[in-house]
Amino acid sequence: MTKSLKYLLISNILFVCNFSIAQRENDFVKPHGSHVSEYMTISAGTLGPNALPVPEIRSGCIGTEMEFETATRTHWIPGDRSVDLFLRLYYPIARNLIAVEFYGIAAEYFHCTNEVRDQRQIYYDDQGWTLEGGDLYCATHLQIVRNQTFFPNISAQYAFKTTTGNLNNGRYTDTPAQIINIYFGKRFAFRNLWISEISYSGMIGLYIWQTNRYEVSQDEGPLLGLENEIKIKNFAVRNALAGYFGYETTVPNKDFNRYEDTPDQPVVYRGELRKYGKTVNWTLRYEHGFKDYPYQTISVSATWHFPTKNKVIKIQQEESN
Repeated sequence: MTKSLKYLLISNILFVCNFSIAQRENDFVKPHGSHVSEYMTISAGTLGPNALPVPEIRSGCIGTEMEFETATRTHWIPGDRSVDLFLRLYYPIARNLIAVEFYGIAAEYFHCTNEVRDQRQIYYDDQGWTLEGGDLYCATHLQIVRNQTFFPNISAQYAFKTTTGNLNNGRYTDTPAQIINIYFGKRFAFRNLWISEISYSGMIGLYIWQTNRYEVSQDEGPLLGLENEIKIKNFAVRNALAGYFGYETTVPNKDFNRYEDTPDQPVVYRGELRKYGKTVNWTLRYEHGFKDYPYQTISVSATWHFPTKNKVIKIQQEESN
């Protein structure tokens, strides 16, 4: 008798759980298809903080040193918190001319409540704190202009996002993306001032990513950003503003009586305090999202840099101001 009651209790619990999920699923808008992966909208404003992040701004110089970076970052909004491990490897194949780069999220530990999951139409319920791996990016950098007196340093990048991340919990897109952009930057060095160097950098390009829609299989938009750095001896303060702007394809609302813009135009502010060292650079960063990127982020990173012994492309040295 006891065993029968136990089986009956387990059956009732499973029934209630399945009914709850089915009821939530019935409330979802399904404009893209009937599979659970198609309930969500693939965009920066409807997924986790690492799904379609705003790219970093670079100085426009390829450089001569190999870099390995590791960062611990925490992201948060009401109902969604995460901690992740970011890794990056940068290697100049031909110093001052060509470099390759690999970076991505090695692991993300997150908790996303059912309230947020319902807003994003994530089929699977909150399981508490969960561990997942993220996406890997592969990039190639090419120097175009370097160390010219009256022109900024200019480099080009092509980056490709793989599909190693998982869409089930709405953390990653599980679709490829491409980033094509131009970096430019100029530095001004001072000999007799307490500020030793001021530099300005920027980027302009195109961000392209695949969606899960039949009618619009690809979203894309221009990518823009500006950054400045003030260096005092071995310390530096950086401020940057960057974002990309998808062409805002629309999706129907829950009642199917009007269409809403896809939140695909994220803009972020990034502030950094950096300490430069002989072999390791330390960085403390705060990031605040605007518009279609609601997250705030704090990160601590260490970047090891080592001279390489491959071919050097000799380029005229820049004159100090």
